[in-house]
Amino acid sequence: MKFSPLLAAAFLLAAVFCGSADASVSKNVDVIVTHTPQPVISVVPAAPSIDDSAAKGATVYTVGVILDNGAPYLGSLVFGPPNGNANGIFAIEPNGTTQGSWLVVIDPAGPGINQGPVTDHTTVVAP
Repeated sequence: MKFSPLLAAAFLLAAVFCGSADASVSKNVDVIVTHTPQPVISVVPAAPSIDDSAAKGATVYTVGVILDNGAPYLGSLVFGPPNGNANGIFAIEPNGTTQGSWLVVIDPAGPGINQGPVTDHTTVVAP
């Protein structure tokens, strides 16, 4: 179930007093249910692939983050478990001035990419 950021509902409370079936009290109460917006991460391309001769600093994929309520994400993007930055192979850089957008690149200060047909995994997190 998806909640909007602010959902108001009215509930009818009824209390029956002991001793008389006719005695009751009704009261309308507004209940506010809130939802903390969560980041939604997208990766383009969905299955990135680069040549093993790609230079340090080359873009591998772009990451976009928005909140699940459609609002812009104003936080950061970091590598996280289980794969992190593949032992220093990759780095995260801002994508120009585009809010909520980052580039995952071959780390200019890292060891470079592995040679040959190999798959390196990364994990990005929007904390």
